[in-house]
Amino acid sequence: MTELQLPTYDIIIFGASGFIGKYVVGEALKFLNSPNSPLKTLSLAGRNSSKLTESLK
Repeated sequence: MTELQLPTYDIIIFGASGFIGKYVVGEALKFLNSPNSPLKTLSLAGRNSSKLTESLK
């Protein structure tokens, strides 16, 4: 039987499509783009995928 390899993320932002979630996503993206940041990957979680897409804009 093969083992399922799940992806790992440095941070997962739950509720990323809400008001505060959008702010947190914006701040996290600042760290993600910084060359010396330990944050390399992030994931967004929410109930509505189209709103999550809007959070990234």
